[in-house]
Amino acid sequence: MLTVNRHTFSRCTQSSFFGMSSLMCVAALGFAVASFASPSTASAGGEEAVVNGLFEAMDAGTVEAKFIPQSSAKANLLVKNLTDKPLHIHVPAAFAGVPVLAQGMMGGGMGGMGGGMGGMGGGMGGFMRVAPGRTSKMALNTVCLEHGKPEPNAKMKYTIAPLDQVTKDPAVAALCEALGNGVIAQNTAQAAAWHLTDDMSWNELAEKNRKESQYTGNEPYFTSFELRAASNVVGEVKRIAQNYQDKLESAEKTEGGLTLDNSYGS
Repeated sequence: MLTVNRHTFSRCTQSSFFGMSSLMCVAALGFAVASFASPSTASAGGEEAVVNGLFEAMDAGTVEAKFIPQSSAKANLLVKNLTDKPLHIHVPAAFAGVPVLAQGMMGGGMGGMGGGMGGMGGGMGGFMRVAPGRTSKMALNTVCLEHGKPEPNAKMKYTIAPLDQVTKDPAVAALCEALGNGVIAQNTAQAAAWHLTDDMSWNELAEKNRKESQYTGNEPYFTSFELRAASNVVGEVKRIAQNYQDKLESAEKTEGGLTLDNSYGS
């Protein structure tokens, strides 16, 4: 989930994602997320509301968050305000849902999930307002990040974690945020995710069946159109991730005094 200023997508169709250069120039897929090291305040209907990042608020004990998977494609995020003041919580553009083991530790075995809120629709974009003592609910679009694990469901206990605790690949972060913003269809994103996280080839994905029956035949997991779209998506998120890394390296050199210019035309 990374730590620079967050950028968001314009909402558009799946085909626009790889067909319009104007979309790609929004510093792109905005997999960078704003970091909130300390709380600030914002006006909320005449009263001051504390503003903080979701994970920072969880660590501080001001909110309780529950992640309830419906499937590998959908989940709900419940955030309860444990304070006596209204809260504006910044929800990362992409994060992970991680299964909790019986001992209370995060672990594998049931398959990690990645998703994102992106532009959450209404409200303050990347923020959610939670009244004192109340719980707010968000619907999430998700993808499975571990192929071959059992399908997540509401009976399985999950928690949320920064995405970089599950994968260090910035292309996966970009993909999750694109899904959260509605830029790409869920099944297309799933094909792209397994290609990136599990090194599954496009042929392997094409051969994967959702259902197999000797009576009714097999139902492919992905259509040929979804796989072509996923291939384009993978190319774009890799390009964007590389461009972002190049800019970070350039910024580090600039801050190191190699190319810094403070003359401002003087």
